[in-house]
Amino acid sequence: MQYRSVIALAGVSLVLSGCAGSGAEGDLAAAASTVTTTQTVTAPAETVTVAPDAVTVTVETTNEEAEPPSHTEAEAQSEETESADDTTAIELPSDDQPLGLDDFFNHASSWEEGRWNVANRANERGVSINLSYDTELELRLQNQFTSLRFDAGQANDSASSECLTKVDIMVDGEVRETREFGFNMIQEFAGIDVADGNAVKLKIDNARCAARVVLSRIQVD
Repeated sequence: MQYRSVIALAGVSLVLSGCAGSGAEGDLAAAASTVTTTQTVTAPAETVTVAPDAVTVTVETTNEEAEPPSHTEAEAQSEETESADDTTAIELPSDDQPLGLDDFFNHASSWEEGRWNVANRANERGVSINLSYDTELELRLQNQFTSLRFDAGQANDSASSECLTKVDIMVDGEVRETREFGFNMIQEFAGIDVADGNAVKLKIDNARCAARVVLSRIQVD
């Protein structure tokens, strides 16, 4: 607020003169007096309005739909599904027909499936291997069968006719049966107990003699 002051000065000189008489007052001295008058003028108040800073609040809403998986992600999901399918339960061998190589678990690539002449049997169908040392075949029966049977012999076109072949039948690590046979023989394995067994292995050893061993008419009950 501002104040403006106006000062008015008035000078008043009073000169009084008179004639002196006997016993009368002497000359009147001029008396001078100063009167000061102060006037206050109030200026109107200036009002300054300060607008507050504008505050802008932006609210963003998203209404986007989830993007579908990319081509690469879709392929990865497909591979995972296929991988899961590959680890499904092992199929059980058939109990109403002779078994083939596909019924054995992780067999060596040197095993073959076909027909061979064995002793007095022509075109005997089975699985076979040219063997000089030892090998094995394994069935995973998942405790679903009670007996195993098959025939074994040496093919007529074996490299040697003097070999002796030994076959051990093991059920979950326990030897259940052991038999041996030579050239021009057919050894029957009938009624081998595999009850409550899962891993059934046929361990075959030619004792360092070269001969083709043929297993035929393999069946589980």
